[in-house]
Amino acid sequence: MKRLLLLLILCVLVGVAVAQDIPPLATADPTPIVVQVTTFEPTTLIAGTVRSVTIFGANFTAQTTVRFVGMGLMKVTFVNRTTLLIDVPETFPIGTYALEVSDPTQGQAVAASLLRVVGATPVPLPTETPAPIPTLPIPALPTAIPGKPMLITRNFSASSSAVKPGSSVTLTFEVVNGGNQAALGVSVALTTGSKFLPANGQAGATLPDIFPGAAVSVSLTIDAALDAPNGPNNVPFTLTYRSPDGEVITSAVNLSVNVVAPTAIAQVTIARYRYVPSTVQPNDSLTVTLLITNTGSETARGVLVKVGKDGILLPGENGDSVAVGDLAPNGSLAVDMPLIVKQDAKAGMQLQPMTITYFRGSSPDVVEVSSSITLDIHTAATQAPLILLKNYTVKVGDERPEFLTPGQRFTLDFTVQNLGNVALKNVLVAFGTVETTGGTTTGGDSTGGTGGGTTTTIQPSVTFAPLGSGGTLFVEALAAGGSVNLTQDFIVNGTTKSGIYSLPISLNYRDVQGEKAQTSLNASLVVVVLPRLQVILPAPLPTEVYIGEPLPLTVTIKNVSGVVVRLTDYEVTTSNGTVSEGASGILANVPVDDEATINAMIMPDTEGDTTITLVVHFLDDLNQTRERRETYTVNASAAPSFEQPPIEETPVVETPVPTEPLTFGRMMLALLGLGS
Repeated sequence: MKRLLLLLILCVLVGVAVAQDIPPLATADPTPIVVQVTTFEPTTLIAGTVRSVTIFGANFTAQTTVRFVGMGLMKVTFVNRTTLLIDVPETFPIGTYALEVSDPTQGQAVAASLLRVVGATPVPLPTETPAPIPTLPIPALPTAIPGKPMLITRNFSASSSAVKPGSSVTLTFEVVNGGNQAALGVSVALTTGSKFLPANGQAGATLPDIFPGAAVSVSLTIDAALDAPNGPNNVPFTLTYRSPDGEVITSAVNLSVNVVAPTAIAQVTIARYRYVPSTVQPNDSLTVTLLITNTGSETARGVLVKVGKDGILLPGENGDSVAVGDLAPNGSLAVDMPLIVKQDAKAGMQLQPMTITYFRGSSPDVVEVSSSITLDIHTAATQAPLILLKNYTVKVGDERPEFLTPGQRFTLDFTVQNLGNVALKNVLVAFGTVETTGGTTTGGDSTGGTGGGTTTTIQPSVTFAPLGSGGTLFVEALAAGGSVNLTQDFIVNGTTKSGIYSLPISLNYRDVQGEKAQTSLNASLVVVVLPRLQVILPAPLPTEVYIGEPLPLTVTIKNVSGVVVRLTDYEVTTSNGTVSEGASGILANVPVDDEATINAMIMPDTEGDTTITLVVHFLDDLNQTRERRETYTVNASAAPSFEQPPIEETPVVETPVPTEPLTFGRMMLALLGLGS
């Protein structure tokens, strides 16, 4: 009894322990979506031909694959979730094959029917029973949804709100599938028989398959016929497509555009023009040829061209107008108009207004059009001189200095040239600035003459004073295109500072009308005030030196200019010797009353005069490098020689060396190397 009780207690404890290790019941997962195959067609194919097979089922995707067991995967076209298309190649051998559909997320399914591939001649089926093909459970076939595709248009727009006959317009609209099945092989085409034609040969467009609720945008360009009526016009299109079961469906679509036909109107213009001669001046006669063209769409009657007012042309021998007559649409006629250029016409491109009048079609109203032509007027050349200072040269004696210095005398040779078209006579040349007082005048002379209440005088230059001629020269004639050479002596003002100065040259003469006229010319001259430097030898050089002996040269440069002298460097050269020390060096600015010292060492080479040249460089007031050159000459000769008395030589007495007889002992010592 005790054993039975212990056994019962042990069973209860084991049951409790086992119950604690049992996991909780799992919650049932939702039913998974699996791919399904209901049927396919056709189920029998003839070997050696390529046929398309349509597979029907449910839950197909674009990743769904199809294969025949034992023959590999087929090329699949995804139509929708219930339809697939495959192509069976012609290489399929005769036999029976099971169809298997697989999807990476929806699983796989096997069709209940088998595909039979038979030959052209019936082949008896094998008597052997094929091995059973494992199949998955076939779910219940879904009930087919009745319906069909239905295409409509929406969101229509045109590239232009108004279309002219003969012009193009682009229509844009959307094709929408309002049905419950896909529209396959969709195309849209312009319907014939309307007032619109395909543009560029494009009568329609092919669209992709449109699934239920989807939309495709279409753009087609069409041309309006020339006889398209004014106002809204229907543009008919035909939509063609088929349903998944092969039914071909067509539907008509009408879009609307507004046609605006232009009204007939005449438009007369001057298309081209020319005039002869091509170069005209005031008072010249010329003939203007106008090409009158009617670019409108109706006849212009009684066309008349007239010269406009406020221009540069006057009527010629035929008056100010010329009749053209009637001009048909796109018609042209050339007319000639003899005219005269006004006397006061300005030079250059000038505008001449023209007026065209005509009647438009059968209307009694006169149409007036304003136009114009352009002429290039060349006025006669003005009779006037044109005087230039051709060239000039400054001379000091026979030299042409680079610059002038205060108080220096010089000669100015210059050439005056007349480039105008009028010769001048009795020209008075003065050197100074022309000043006019008391009113306005065209010129003056050096005598202070008056004209029209004015007084003209010539103020002489304060920098350059003329010498020897009173500051004036007389030129009897200066021909047009000719020139004259003149010469005048001057002296530079002694107080002139460094700078570039203008020497005014005034030419006074009478113009073509006899009025006083004057031309001023200027010659630019450079004046440089050189610093005053004293070059001193603290110790005079000897008049004669010896060849090969050093000759020291010490030069002191003292500034006595009253301003700082900007010395830069120096050079020492010689014509018959060598500068052994101080051949060149750098110098600094020398203040007022201060000095700089230069040291050099010269070694004469040969007999004769030795010339020593010292060149000191400095900057003038115009920052130009100038030089001060000093030359020294000494005579070099050979050093004198001194004779020494001859040295008496003491005779040398040779002492004979005694010889000893050769003995046996000495011989043995010699053989042993112990003696000679």
